[in-house]
Amino acid sequence: MATYCQAGDTARVTFSDGEILNFNNSPLTITEKINYPDDPNCKRFVIYYSWNRAAGRTSGSKGISTPFGGIRVNTSNGTSTLEALCRGVDFNCGNYQWRSLGVQSSTGSSGAPSLWGESLNRINYYPGTAEFIVTKTFTITDALGSISTITKPQNITYSVECIAGCPPGTLDCGDCCLPCDEIFNQISGIRSLLSRIK
Repeated sequence: MATYCQAGDTARVTFSDGEILNFNNSPLTITEKINYPDDPNCKRFVIYYSWNRAAGRTSGSKGISTPFGGIRVNTSNGTSTLEALCRGVDFNCGNYQWRSLGVQSSTGSSGAPSLWGESLNRINYYPGTAEFIVTKTFTITDALGSISTITKPQNITYSVECIAGCPPGTLDCGDCCLPCDEIFNQISGIRSLLSRIK
């Protein structure tokens, strides 16, 4: 979770697909969540992984069955074993649980496993199943607790620009700040003129 901007700022969130959203109640918090399709039919695809283990770096690929919930190193059995949260390995289909990918190292291995870049987009289906689409949900919460959720393709990123608000004693007119005292004096002068017109 990341926090952006100061109270009084306008937070402008720009997504890499060109969409721009402005939020007036800063600061904002933004979280990202990857969404894998709920797939009761056990669609099958390949993950590509890399692991810097004690014995040296190893990279490879493994066929698994969806949904896919991530990879981890399990050290509970006296060795370090690379596991995936899925319905099956080598395209078998079973219960959704942590399953060994068949890659081990001695206990004490350091370094978390990782997936290669856009590996989940390199899909192999058997046979002719529908497209496997991974999305990302952005949850944006402002200072008043208002929540906006936006779901986009997995590769979309965002940036935040903090636009300073008007200083005390001024009026925000959109693209400029007008001095309140001066405006008040001008309005008072107009009222005084109007009151003399009979």
